[in-house]
Amino acid sequence: MDEKKNIENIFSEEFLIERPILQALRSKEMSLLLIDEVDRADEEMEALLLEVLAEDQVTIPELGTITGSNNFHTILTSNSTRELSDALKRRCIYLYLDFPEINREAMILRNHIEGLDQDEAEKVASLISYIRKLNIQKPPSIAEVIDWLRYVWFKNYSLEGNGLEKNIGILIKNNNDQKVVLEEIEKFNSK
Repeated sequence: MDEKKNIENIFSEEFLIERPILQALRSKEMSLLLIDEVDRADEEMEALLLEVLAEDQVTIPELGTITGSNNFHTILTSNSTRELSDALKRRCIYLYLDFPEINREAMILRNHIEGLDQDEAEKVASLISYIRKLNIQKPPSIAEVIDWLRYVWFKNYSLEGNGLEKNIGILIKNNNDQKVVLEEIEKFNSK
């Protein structure tokens, strides 16, 4: 009898694991909820976010509705890999952030790569700006540039020629894009 009672109670508050959305709803202090790359989530997640954003609540079928106290702000990021629903977009303030200008990206790179001087940072930022203007499917993000540059820096690879061919997969994630970039980089470096 006790085992049956324990199994019935598995859908109780005692066994509930609070994840960030529920933590934000229940928080007594002001908080910030970040949902990164919401465009990669499925439609069920989008429906959950609609309930959270519109009603300040979340419904858990086994437990009921948990209401928040309007004490958190939500930031959603998207890479536009799919169109978000109009209902979700209506509940958001839209801000488009483009890639940074060359001097700004050079500063970001210098802040993340120890020993990178201004001239080298500007050379890399110029190269990346050039790559992003090419007709490629997925231009490299700042995070990918930093990862790539850390690898290149650590391995003492050249930013040109064979050095780039050996590690282009860190920077460019699409095989066809890699071919385009390598061909165009050769032109860029011959300038």
